[in-house]
Amino acid sequence: MIRYFASMRFAYRTLIVLVIWMCLGGLMAGGGLKPVFKAMNDLLVLDWFLEVMADKPLQAIWFIGFCILGALVLLSFIACTFTTLWKKLRQRRNRQTALVLFSLHLLFTAILLLHVISMTTGFKNGHVRAFPGDTLRLSPTRTLVVDEIRYAGSDSLLRESGGQSRIRYTRANLKPENSFARVTLLKNGKTTGKGTVRYMEPYREGSIFVCLEAFVSGKKRTGETGVRMTIVKNPVIYPFFVLYALSVLLILIYTCMTWNFRKKPDSKEI
Repeated sequence: MIRYFASMRFAYRTLIVLVIWMCLGGLMAGGGLKPVFKAMNDLLVLDWFLEVMADKPLQAIWFIGFCILGALVLLSFIACTFTTLWKKLRQRRNRQTALVLFSLHLLFTAILLLHVISMTTGFKNGHVRAFPGDTLRLSPTRTLVVDEIRYAGSDSLLRESGGQSRIRYTRANLKPENSFARVTLLKNGKTTGKGTVRYMEPYREGSIFVCLEAFVSGKKRTGETGVRMTIVKNPVIYPFFVLYALSVLLILIYTCMTWNFRKKPDSKEI
């Protein structure tokens, strides 16, 4: 059974089904179910699943299937690493190449596990609109207070939305040195940090990131400028990027070790 999970046949079949399943999800998201799938980007994936499980059973079934297929891919990686690659590592021939390939599989397995952890721990509040004085509840113990918002950019940016506004978010139009929001993070009602967040310059407290996406105009609050923010807590973000960088480095090393640098003979010289 373990050999079957470690085989390329099982890996290829699982990946093909996973691609088809993801295409099915893309078709569902492109139709009338787009708002439901869009909410997945605004919340922690576990929180999103708990919300749709009762009201949207079709999306819940799709997500469960996606998780099962992802778990099978992870199982294939682990089985291949500790059977086929482990045997190659114990052989004397090409031991260095086998070691790099074995390490790559370990890194990929760790990266997949970190993805699972990031989907189920921390919190995420995406595309949240806030105005001066607003208090945002991030989790049962965490809140964020918007103390002050200053905006010195072009008024036309406040009336635009989507990709059009992002294209015009230049230093000349936005004036980022004078356009910012001051925020306070609290835990159980006690202040843990204060900072300033600007466009493309998030405020960070440990594994919590407060990102300013855009400045917005208040429809009900005449003359008041607000912000649209995403606040994320991801406790594994630093290990993820370190392992990801190491995997890229090992891929380059493996390519150099296995690349055939010998010059091909010229047909005219034969």
